[in-house]
Amino acid sequence: MSNTLKFGNGNWATKEGSTLAYNDENNNFKPLPFSFERDSSATVVNKDGLIEVVGAGMPRIDYKDNSEGALLLEPQSTNLITHSSELTNSSWVKTNTGTGSAPSITSNYSISPDGTQNADRVIFNLNGGTANGDISQVSVTIGSVSSASYTNSVYIKSNTSNNYDLVVTDPSGGHIIKNISTEWQRFDNPRESVTNASFRIRLRGDEGTSDYADVSIWGAQIEEGSYATSYIPTSGSTVTRLADSCSQTTPSGVIGQTEGTLFVDVDFLTFSGFDYFGLNDGSNNERVLIQRSGTNIKTYINSTEIDSQSLSSLSNKIAVSYKANEYKFYLNGTKIATNTSSSVTPSGLNTFEFELGGGFGLFAYLKTKDARVYNTVLTDEELVALTS
Repeated sequence: MSNTLKFGNGNWATKEGSTLAYNDENNNFKPLPFSFERDSSATVVNKDGLIEVVGAGMPRIDYKDNSEGALLLEPQSTNLITHSSELTNSSWVKTNTGTGSAPSITSNYSISPDGTQNADRVIFNLNGGTANGDISQVSVTIGSVSSASYTNSVYIKSNTSNNYDLVVTDPSGGHIIKNISTEWQRFDNPRESVTNASFRIRLRGDEGTSDYADVSIWGAQIEEGSYATSYIPTSGSTVTRLADSCSQTTPSGVIGQTEGTLFVDVDFLTFSGFDYFGLNDGSNNERVLIQRSGTNIKTYINSTEIDSQSLSSLSNKIAVSYKANEYKFYLNGTKIATNTSSSVTPSGLNTFEFELGGGFGLFAYLKTKDARVYNTVLTDEELVALTS
């Protein structure tokens, strides 16, 4: 099994420029920088497990839950909270009613997930109150928004040896109890059809929360969308992280034309919307395409759909091989389909991109742990091993 093109799983370079690698005519791997675009800074979890800011135009290799790193590609998103980690700011309203005390806030009390001492301490106290009107709360109100999906997210940890039950609301104010441990956790709550967005973190007497909580809070975010994207820091205004895009035009002969195999090991970010990626000739006509549509994955050779399959997990290993009268589609160690009736093979393939070819503006937003292109059709045994 000799692949001619590979990136991921240890082949990532530093954040200054990730690479593909390919076999030359002497079977030596050579670096092959790819084209990456994002016209704003963004954050990522680095090798040390800390959140760091990556400059505009730099790829993000994300090490969250992955010791080898994965290329993170995300859509544009805006944090609507203007002071994401400054809870002493007046945009955060401190509320106490009934027996509840106004939350006590100490700035820059603890080490945050970015490794610096910039997380605020917040002490909530109901003083024994058990009624609906007994409240100790910090909150931000965004106000009227378009009726769409929004997601609240925030990092919280206990400042003591105790765990606490604390309400962290969704964007429409729905109360969801979170167990706050001594380790930093990111809590995210999506909500559909939001018309008035807000974020509340509280104890309330009738919601089954703790009576008292001493916690650190950092990195609050309200954004449009059905899931939480990477943290977007703000300090005085809303901030937009622009979308990522990534592609690679390869030297002649690197991608097989009459036959070949495409393999990817990816984590999709969501089961809503679409993701498109694969090989093409710069258009949407000659292609080896993988398309996620909701919870379904579809594969194409040119205009011929090999098959579709329902996904049970966001994490998937996918392989597509092509040769006249021999198209194959493998998913997570299982052969999904073989097409032996189409003699068409793509031609002029020279691009690997996380996008539907032809400039339609339809991209893939996901984490890529490994991706390989072989200039031969792999055997069934090899395809099983590769995708298992």
